[in-house]
Amino acid sequence: MGVIPKLSYSNTRRLMDFYINRGLNAFYVDFAARNMITAKRDCMNVFKVLKRHEMIETSFLYAYNVNSGRLTKRVNAVPARDILSFGFGFDALGRKHKRPKIDSGVWKQINTLPAKLRLFNKRDYGYYRVINSERIVDFYPSDSCFTMDQFGRFLRLSITELRRCEGLFNTEQLGMEAYRLRQIIRNDKPIEYLSKKAYVKEEDIKAIKNFKNNVLSSS
Repeated sequence: MGVIPKLSYSNTRRLMDFYINRGLNAFYVDFAARNMITAKRDCMNVFKVLKRHEMIETSFLYAYNVNSGRLTKRVNAVPARDILSFGFGFDALGRKHKRPKIDSGVWKQINTLPAKLRLFNKRDYGYYRVINSERIVDFYPSDSCFTMDQFGRFLRLSITELRRCEGLFNTEQLGMEAYRLRQIIRNDKPIEYLSKKAYVKEEDIKAIKNFKNNVLSSS
């Protein structure tokens, strides 16, 4: 698998050509803790090279270190921007592993704050802010391997264990949605499907359409 870090257009093109000339058709794109909306220009470079080599349909693209989107204290849920990677043409989605650069003293203070989670809801593509177990009942999925009672107990764990449980839950739910999207994309109806999600904005749908049109029109 060819690794594609954050590079300039010319260097991305040269690196992609290097991999393709050596027979690779699987690529690992590092989003550098950005999401598809903020990184679409860099990703466009990758897809344009594949289009030039007529390899879009025969390549595997893995989006890694993808940010879920901007989190805010002012609302209970924010749009899930990581899952949109599939709509743009990626085949797999990896978790974000890069955290903000913050002084160690600040991290110690953060770890003493009340437990707060961001949980992915595949019904509407929102990341929901959870502070206590009462909030979970409003959107908790029935198909999770974790019961609501278990997650209520998770909220009383240490911040480190809580973050681990948060990651496991979101990976599970994102994986289930990715499995469903495979069939949606196979039937060529991703835009129609995504448009029905409450937290997928109209400008995101427009960005997906423009992205695909730009790739298809490139030479």
